[in-house]
Amino acid sequence: MTTYGGPPAAVPAQPEQLRLDSDGPILLGSHCRSCGRSFFPRRWECPVDLTPVEDVDLSRRGTLYVATNVRTPAYGKAQRDTEGYGVGEVDLPEGVRIQTVLLGAPEDWVPDAPFEIIGESVGEDEEGRAQITFRFQRVADAGDGS
Repeated sequence: MTTYGGPPAAVPAQPEQLRLDSDGPILLGSHCRSCGRSFFPRRWECPVDLTPVEDVDLSRRGTLYVATNVRTPAYGKAQRDTEGYGVGEVDLPEGVRIQTVLLGAPEDWVPDAPFEIIGESVGEDEEGRAQITFRFQRVADAGDGS
């Protein structure tokens, strides 16, 4: 697994969902000024009050809401003896709940623990640049008391 910290030779795998800067990936969301709600992925109008929304960058940190360990192979993988991988939902300060792959071990996936976005390479584009998607992992300095 290759994580992303900021080399310029990388591009987002899903440019409609995230952009990259020197600190890593940033999720692209929407915010409705009328009702105050935020959304991910981006929308062109609010699904609550049908007013136009503005594009916003979402926070890089949030708290883990729920997690589980999936033991079946990831979509498109033939490997049957997988140890599994984490999936969960991370609540961001904007009120958005992100469904995401989790990095780390199951003992790291503690509800209400602080989690942060990181980038992970999922291949290369036709120009040889790393294609980066997002994952979340527990904040490194978060002890057992978080």
